[in-house]
This record gives sequence, C-alpha cells and structure tokens, in this order.
Amino acid sequence: MTMTNALQHSPTTEHKEAWVRAYVAGYVAPPLLSPEDAQDPAINRRGKWLVFVDREHVEEVWAKVAEATRAGALGDESKVSTEYLRGEIPRRPEDSYVIVAYSEEWTDVEDVRRVLRGIRDLGITQRLTYKRDAETHRGIYGSGSVYYRSPEGTDLVERV
Repeated sequence: MTMTNALQHSPTTEHKEAWVRAYVAGYVAPPLLSPEDAQDPAINRRGKWLVFVDREHVEEVWAKVAEATRAGALGDESKVSTEYLRGEIPRRPEDSYVIVAYSEEWTDVEDVRRVLRGIRDLGITQRLTYKRDAETHRGIYGSGSVYYRSPEGTDLVERV
C-alpha cells in the first residue's frame, strides 16, 4: 500500500492509495525500523490518536486535521484511510474511515496530551483512543490495542 499527499487526494474519492497523508512543514521521516524493531514498543516510540469518522463527515474533519498538521498544531504527520481501505478497517462499520494523528513518543504523556488538545481544538469531541505504533506492526487491533483513551469532550489522557 502506498500513500499520497493530502493536497492532492480526497479520502472518499481515492481508490488506488490506502492512505492520504499530511505533514508538518519541514517534515523529516523517522528512520526505517527493521520489522522486529517496529514491533518493539521500547524501540518504536511512535503512537497515534485514532478518530473514526463516517463517510458523511470525513472530508470536513480530514481537512481540519490536515491543515492543523501542516500548521504544527498536532504531531508531525497525520493520515486518513481512503476508499481503498473502506470496509477493511478491523472492527468498524463499512462506511467508517479512520484519521490518525501521530505523536513521536508514546511515553511522553505531555506530548500525547498536546496532540489530543490540538484534536479537541478542531471541534472533535468524541471518545478517542490512542494506540502505540508497535501494536499495529504486531497486528494487534481493537480493544486489545488501546494504550490510552480520552473520554468524550475532555483532554484527559487515561492509561487503559
């Protein structure tokens, strides 16, 4: 699966790419990790807030998240699933999309909270979950993959 730039593609019309991404200005990709290191949370320190959005609202919400990412109000990278992945997201309805807002260090609770506050500042009030990137690389999805959560309408970061 490849990725595309948020300025060029839309989540509801993209059928060839799995993800549309947005980056902060001056973005430098993190070093590539071996498959073994990517699965180790002691080495792979990245994590992400997950925002599940229905088809009716995904374009509007993604536009806000992408702009906030480019402006530096969130983490250094965000992405949204596209039509290519619709129905493939584990444990979600077929008309659901996921927007991912990364933080660099899942151990840095203040930075995790900073990214969450940026999401909340965009008007996203739903209950949110945070997942360490290592769990994705290990193929762990659903409730067993949640590391932090934030109750609806709050900027609380609760360890699960």
